[in-house]
Amino acid sequence: MLGRGVRTTALLGVVAVALFAGTAATARADYGPGTQFQVEISANDVHGGNFWFWAALGPGQESDYQNTDCIHQVAGGNPGAPVGAAHTSGELAGWSDANGIIEMDGVKIVGGLATANFYILDARHSSWFEVIVTSEVAPVLPLNVPLIWSGRGTQVTVAP
Repeated sequence: MLGRGVRTTALLGVVAVALFAGTAATARADYGPGTQFQVEISANDVHGGNFWFWAALGPGQESDYQNTDCIHQVAGGNPGAPVGAAHTSGELAGWSDANGIIEMDGVKIVGGLATANFYILDARHSSWFEVIVTSEVAPVLPLNVPLIWSGRGTQVTVAP
């Protein structure tokens, strides 16, 4: 027969496992009431630029984002072009989810020198990401031209 101390320890172990299992299965990050999507993008080595982006998309066009990009336009004989990494953060001008595409408008890129709209698939995981630069202070990336990142260097995650 097991001693009282062994039974108590075993019971406490069972309770601890049950509590952990119950909380681990239901754990969710909460980025504000009504957040509909969290978006994460890692797009690398295409068009002379890389993007690392995170956003929380909420109701009524509410949003927060963090963006870091790394632009290398000097390749291919383009001396004096922008080179370097920059960070921006803020709220999107707006966002929508229609016909399988999430559109995020008004992302400041290249340290705020340009503004772009980001497009991703409305899927949990994909390897496709599109940027359209809508305005810029100086010519950094082509204006109003779709730039597409896809394939193994691109990872997009959309979480509810």
